[in-house]
Amino acid sequence: MVVGNGTPASCTEAALNAAMFQLVVGVQGPGGVLTFSCGAAPHTIALTSTKFLEGQCTIDGGGLITLNGQGITRPLYISVTNPEDQTAVELRNITLANGRGDFGGAVYLGENASLSVLRTTIRNSSAEFTGGGIAAAGNSLLNVANSTFYDNLAVSGGAIVSYAVANITDSSFEFNTANDSTVATPAEGGAAESFAVVSSNELGVMVGGAA
Repeated sequence: MVVGNGTPASCTEAALNAAMFQLVVGVQGPGGVLTFSCGAAPHTIALTSTKFLEGQCTIDGGGLITLNGQGITRPLYISVTNPEDQTAVELRNITLANGRGDFGGAVYLGENASLSVLRTTIRNSSAEFTGGGIAAAGNSLLNVANSTFYDNLAVSGGAIVSYAVANITDSSFEFNTANDSTVATPAEGGAAESFAVVSSNELGVMVGGAA
């Protein structure tokens, strides 16, 4: 599935919604690869509603696309509605910005689902409770590599909160703010970090383990 026909004007939220529909509930759905054809310059798609994902999906921004929640909505919600279906989503080469939600300002990862975040930037997003960038529920799996979390805000887990397994490698966390931790992993979860750069984050009292 491709969003756009090669011009910035063709890459609207309506075009994204149509492609997402095919990705999630299309003839061959749920699942597939979503790419963008919006021209050679960086392009931002302003969102007015959260986009829901399930199945085995890949969203590739090609290093040019920003999904902008405009401070009013969380860009992505990943869930498992049919226990017989496997939900494994990959985000790569894309930016999620200015998201807002209760749990997970940019992305909420539901139970029994997995998410891989590759070469992706999540910035300027906020959560009312936990996970300014990403909130991962119990029994989920979160893998983050070569990605950047910048200027995100939450009560707990300014950048990420995981209630399950989170593997973080070669990624940077800067200017994220939380009352307790930048990457929070409560007792029932765990985090493995390798070559992650954590700097200039504002932390309060540390709880639940973080880096």
